[in-house]
Amino acid sequence: MKKPIIWIIFFSLTSIFALIQTLQAGKDLYFILNLKGTNTAHIIKWQITSVKDKSFFLTAFYTFEVSHKIFEGKTRFIPPYLNLPSAQNALKDLSKDNWIVFFNESNPKKSTLQRNIPIKKSIYALLLYGILFYFMLLRKRSQKYF
Repeated sequence: MKKPIIWIIFFSLTSIFALIQTLQAGKDLYFILNLKGTNTAHIIKWQITSVKDKSFFLTAFYTFEVSHKIFEGKTRFIPPYLNLPSAQNALKDLSKDNWIVFFNESNPKKSTLQRNIPIKKSIYALLLYGILFYFMLLRKRSQKYF
């Protein structure tokens, strides 16, 4: 029985999107899991970055020391803030804190102040696989009747 071209296109696109989400989540998770080293971070500068005047991100520029070498890093904090005053208030609160930097022991240039597990990307990937599986079952059942 010949498969309609629309099913092939749909399965291909859904598979590609699911694979992309899986790879992105896997890359982010791999990055986070390799950050085994910790040290005290010295914040150099804070910055508020606007994205299309709809959201505001806080970015910290910092230095830290590993084996008597000084490394620099930058972290863009998530989630973003919805307006400038809330970002400014958060900046005041965050600038008072002492920060710990998480870094890759074999390559300390890879570092961050905020370790976020890619939950959203992982859930999107699982949902895409669920949609793909559902439509595969639907296709199989529809072949019985047509």
